[in-house]
Amino acid sequence: MILSDVLTNIQSQLDELGVTFAYWSAAELRVWVNDAVRDIARRAEVILEFNSSLDAVVGQAKYNLPNDVIRVHRIEFIPD
Repeated sequence: MILSDVLTNIQSQLDELGVTFAYWSAAELRVWVNDAVRDIARRAEVILEFNSSLDAVVGQAKYNLPNDVIRVHRIEFIPD
């Protein structure tokens, strides 16, 4: 199912399919759908990116990770 199908289904459930004025805009519904998909992926711990890297800095022990990181499975140090 693609996003347009999901939006059509939601608009139908809200009884807003094909109306001139809808209470919920397609943009609002799209944001809510994307938020829900992100939430489901976090709860199910679905792997969205399996390989990532960052540059290590001498003497730095802590690093900020992207907000979408759920869990770090393994860290490897690969010297130059």
